[in-house]
Amino acid sequence: PQEAFLYGRSMLAPGTTSVFRVFVRNGDTTTPLPGAAVRASLRLLPKSGSASAPIWRAQLRTDALGIARLAPTLSERVAEGTYLLEVQVRSRQGRSTVRRRVQVKRAYRDLTTKSRATAHMREMPLAVPQG
Repeated sequence: PQEAFLYGRSMLAPGTTSVFRVFVRNGDTTTPLPGAAVRASLRLLPKSGSASAPIWRAQLRTDALGIARLAPTLSERVAEGTYLLEVQVRSRQGRSTVRRRVQVKRAYRDLTTKSRATAHMREMPLAVPQG
């Protein structure tokens, strides 16, 4: 039997790229499964009713170590909320699906600077991913 594991952050920020790793192995021997087909999608969790359309998708294969690297880049316009990252894996050992809830949240910090020449203070909001 095949086993799939998903590693990565649980909080994402709009306008940034996050990295997730999918590790696929044989459940009996624990050896990696290279060449497994990986399909991933990220969609907003609906409050009720039908599922929303994915805001990101990827298709790739695991490398010689049984690892696939997912790198979703979120648009600045992505709404804050709870999303579902779903990964479907298919190999000669079987199929599996891994789902994880992730939060998309804007994180801002203010940077205050002082100009030496004019002694004026300036504040700039900086988007900083946290979590």
